[in-house]
Amino acid sequence: MMPNSRPDLNATRLSLIGRLHDWEDQSSWRRFFDIYGELLHAWCLAAGLSPTEAEEAVQDTVVSVAKAMRDGQFERRGEGSFKAWLYGIARHRIGDKFRRRRPREIASGEVAEHATEATVEGELERLWDAEWAGHRLRRAAAATAEKVSAAQFQMFDLYVLREWSVDAVKSALGVSRAQIYMAKLRVGAVFRQALQEIDD
Repeated sequence: MMPNSRPDLNATRLSLIGRLHDWEDQSSWRRFFDIYGELLHAWCLAAGLSPTEAEEAVQDTVVSVAKAMRDGQFERRGEGSFKAWLYGIARHRIGDKFRRRRPREIASGEVAEHATEATVEGELERLWDAEWAGHRLRRAAAATAEKVSAAQFQMFDLYVLREWSVDAVKSALGVSRAQIYMAKLRVGAVFRQALQEIDD
């Protein structure tokens, strides 16, 4: 099951970004980190950074975003999505971590295991797209769970999100086939709306 504590989706991404111009707006920066921190950290690990390097890269990315917002770089970027803009900033911070590795660290066992082909630009972008897609679904699921009953969401989660068979869900939860299909229909509509809010 998804954690109960998740940021709501009432405020749009752009309104949040607009508030990030104010460095003193701690609630908006905390919300930004709540939404994107986990995504960035998972991507940094998948890219080949060690856990410590990944945490540092996330912190460096947030600092870079703050400076970019202060300087109006997001507004001047022209065409392009927020996703692509954030990718570009974080990509540079990951590159910084690889460049700072000393030769003896790269040659040592633990760090060498992390230095994979994921450092290639194309692979980094593929990993970013995969992490972003998973992050999008997790946020939508969390938002949906807050709007429907726990029983309805559990059926939807197992049958639709986790792709259990109808018989497996029936056996695990002691519900009927009709109840499962109804949960898919009703909760699915809420889930699609949550996805749309995220995409908007």
